[in-house]
Amino acid sequence: MKKQGGPRAPLEPTWSGTPLISDAMQLVPALKRSSTSVAVTIPEDAASDVQAFPTALEPVVTKLLERTAGSIGSQDVADLGVKAAHMRGGMNIVFKDISCLVRNSAKRGEKLYLLRDVSGCVMAGEMTALMGPSGSGKTTLLDVLAGRKTEGHLSGQVLVANRRPTQMFMRRHCAYVEQFDTLIDNLTVQEMLLYTAELKMKATVPLELKLRRVDALVQQLALDICRHVRIGDAMKRGISGGQAKRTNIGVALISAPRILFLDEPTSGLDSYTSLEVMQHVAALTAPADAGGGVHSGGMTICATIHSPTSATFGLFGRVIILLRGQMVFFGENGTHAARYFAKHFPDLPTFQNSASINRAEWLVTVTTKADRDGRADEFASTYTSSELCRTNSLLLLGAASAAAASRGGIGRFRAPGTAEAPASGQEQLTQEDASELATRNETTTSFWWGYKTLIKYRLVTTLLDTRFVVSRTADKLLNSLIQVTLYWGVGASLRADNLTNIIALVYMWAVFPGLVTITYMPAILGERRLFIRERSDGHYRAITYLCAKLTMELLLAVPFSVVSAALVFYLTRMSGSFAFFWVAYLTTIYVGIALGFFIAAFSPSMDLASVIVSSLVSCLCYSTGNLIRVADMPPYWRWFPNINFLYYAWAALMKNEFEECTTVFVNGHTVLEFYGFVGGVTKWHYLAIEASFFIVFFVGCYLSMRFIQHQRR
Repeated sequence: MKKQGGPRAPLEPTWSGTPLISDAMQLVPALKRSSTSVAVTIPEDAASDVQAFPTALEPVVTKLLERTAGSIGSQDVADLGVKAAHMRGGMNIVFKDISCLVRNSAKRGEKLYLLRDVSGCVMAGEMTALMGPSGSGKTTLLDVLAGRKTEGHLSGQVLVANRRPTQMFMRRHCAYVEQFDTLIDNLTVQEMLLYTAELKMKATVPLELKLRRVDALVQQLALDICRHVRIGDAMKRGISGGQAKRTNIGVALISAPRILFLDEPTSGLDSYTSLEVMQHVAALTAPADAGGGVHSGGMTICATIHSPTSATFGLFGRVIILLRGQMVFFGENGTHAARYFAKHFPDLPTFQNSASINRAEWLVTVTTKADRDGRADEFASTYTSSELCRTNSLLLLGAASAAAASRGGIGRFRAPGTAEAPASGQEQLTQEDASELATRNETTTSFWWGYKTLIKYRLVTTLLDTRFVVSRTADKLLNSLIQVTLYWGVGASLRADNLTNIIALVYMWAVFPGLVTITYMPAILGERRLFIRERSDGHYRAITYLCAKLTMELLLAVPFSVVSAALVFYLTRMSGSFAFFWVAYLTTIYVGIALGFFIAAFSPSMDLASVIVSSLVSCLCYSTGNLIRVADMPPYWRWFPNINFLYYAWAALMKNEFEECTTVFVNGHTVLEFYGFVGGVTKWHYLAIEASFFIVFFVGCYLSMRFIQHQRR
């Protein structure tokens, strides 16, 4: 793939006698098929950096270094005991020449590299740390590896178990723990985990097994003390910050993912809690038969981390250090990084372990100072030409050719399928692994299962939330009280001088649900981060979430609308059908809800959504035909009532109220004749047209939630 900006060509070992293979994990089967010997040339001084090479290839590199003077036959290589490309549970991630180019917001017309030609790997059964100063590209690289990068031009290749994964695989079989906790505040810890289990695990799995999975996670993450405590939020006290972080990790682990990504998992936590959280995470890399618990064992874990304590930093097996989007170190944790920097940059202060500074702090200090001194390019070029980089490149041999089979770069993991890997790679993958990597289903469960689960866990808790109920009912009950006290018995008299009062009451009853559209927008905007996280994790489809939210609103709107309609209709002594009076009111409420959801779904913020709603509702109220008749509107406004659902709501209620009224209103015309509500159009026709707006707003809301990317990553 052609990359912009003239990327550096990393130095790699030269293999003669056989083409480049997809990675060094395929070395054994590739050479078994070869009848010739393969000569491998590696610099003599590479031995000093071999300890920093990934565990999976240490036996290979060690033996190769012993034989640099001669040739290695296929039988020799077959005896090296190379690890498989994927361990039980985890899968190796290999990334090569990853670049991310975005617009420079500070300088118009210029572009900026967030990542530049970054290559490396994340091994199964290990925990890898992404480090570097602020703005170095840690989270960007994590997002690229997880398939969640939404901005910028991406180039390079990312392979999972030697294959290019589909976006659906990343959603269903990889977990991503956000820096900020995204939990449902009115659920308990156990309910949150069980809710996630029901959405992530197959519907055929019995509830008993899901409960056992939740119980095991609660024990494993030390959440037993708070399992029945509401999670809470900033306004309602709930579990502690450390418990929330562990719950967030539990949500990610509930379906036993193959790969786990964590963005600043210790952010906002004290040193003790940070260590406690990371110890639980590190335990997930152990094989299942070594006390692995509920996970599959040997999980692949990659985490960004900023300033860890010495104990926390010691839990990581590998370290990747970035400076201004470029890799400056990739190797084993421990003393290797300090030795590497001391060897190549003798002007740097040497590391001396003491109570005042640990190895992680020293690395952060050294790289931050280098960044501020403008030495990022120097550090990156030194790494590129180092023996360490050459040794690391063994793992990346042929990665570009394997990804090229997919006919595209990493893009946004939108390939319709997976790349055809070489035969050796296919032999190493089990049928289950290959099926998972090629999966195209967005979720594990069906629409109906996801819908029922959302209703099951969120309906009752939502209806028991005082803030939610009050925000949906107080305004309508108060409006009904005002109308009853202000228009008490007004409908009893159909005298010409009283018709204006009745018309005013009908108008306010018709448009009020539209006036309060803004109250429904927080249901979408307030949960946007949660929705993005759950949908990215493959919990449900956008249509499932939208239908569940509308159902919850409807179930609350029905009883309260009946009460409000009965109060107004009977105490003001309105005419016509009460059933129609109520149904028309409920229809307007529901169209208003759909409109509020639609505006919230495509608006990037609550501020902009509020401006749009207030402006739109003003136009709708002015053009209903009451404040100014449609016939009296200027020609350039006369079309607007045709797309105004409040116009049809008012027309339907006017027909219901005055269809039997023969009182002369103005200039010899009845009320309906004066406003133009005559002809063959019945009140049910007007109501049906109004109801069709619900479909329009519903579709608009769904498309916005499905395709608009509000989260800029």
